[in-house]
Amino acid sequence: MNNFFDLHVHINPDIIPRKYTSYSLSNELQDTSCGVVLKSHIYNTVGLANCMREQGYKIYGSLVLNKYTGGLNINTVKSTIKSSYKHEPFILHFPTFSYKYWTINMEKKLSKTSENVIPLESISYKGHLKKNVIDIIKFACYYNIPLSSGHSNKNEIILLCEEVEKNHGTLLLTHPFHPLIGFNIKELNMILNSSSNIYIEITLLMLLTGKQSLKNLYKVLSTCNNNKICISSDLGQIHNMSISKGYSWFNNELSSYFKNVNYSNVLFNKLCWLNPIKYLGI
Repeated sequence: MNNFFDLHVHINPDIIPRKYTSYSLSNELQDTSCGVVLKSHIYNTVGLANCMREQGYKIYGSLVLNKYTGGLNINTVKSTIKSSYKHEPFILHFPTFSYKYWTINMEKKLSKTSENVIPLESISYKGHLKKNVIDIIKFACYYNIPLSSGHSNKNEIILLCEEVEKNHGTLLLTHPFHPLIGFNIKELNMILNSSSNIYIEITLLMLLTGKQSLKNLYKVLSTCNNNKICISSDLGQIHNMSISKGYSWFNNELSSYFKNVNYSNVLFNKLCWLNPIKYLGI
């Protein structure tokens, strides 16, 4: 299997059970050159990733600015930067619990617990980014921390692109083709062509669950700037395949579609390795 650097992996503990712990994940990566970024909706994974990296694994962390982790609080960002191992990068995600429609399925899983309503955190108010969001963007860009749009809506993502570009930062658009966000290829092309450090993320989970078709993916690959596209897994669910099997599946799909094995391998390496590490800044 070709190498990959996965920007989007879920592990336990979490609101819903996950396939991996940090140690079972590290066992899967052992004897490979693969790397991952740990993501949790409810806690900061940077400290955990620090410990795993000290043991020689290419495991990095992230901070999702949901209310569970302190919300849109610049002091949380500052403390995470100061405590990051050797000041190496982590991904700073804007909230994923931002609107009710993103939390419905998770709240069903919480229905038998004492907390069955997930607190929401929006980045905008009346069509403008909140002041604390702008402050966080400026601070993160100054320290070269790569940003992610989280589960922001389309209008908010456009505002994020403008503000991050203004501050010479780096931004990853999470799930841009998800039905709840709904960018089309033309709109994303305009963003990619007018921005120097904006990337888009396409996840294996979206492809495996049918929220984005392989046909749409191939159209994206043929019309958008391949240097700005990152393939992540968003895997870690108990019922789904392992991360390694997910990337093997994706590599086989590319080979089947493009026929030319050399070309598909080069494309896989760009989408799954070179672009992600360029975005992360390592």
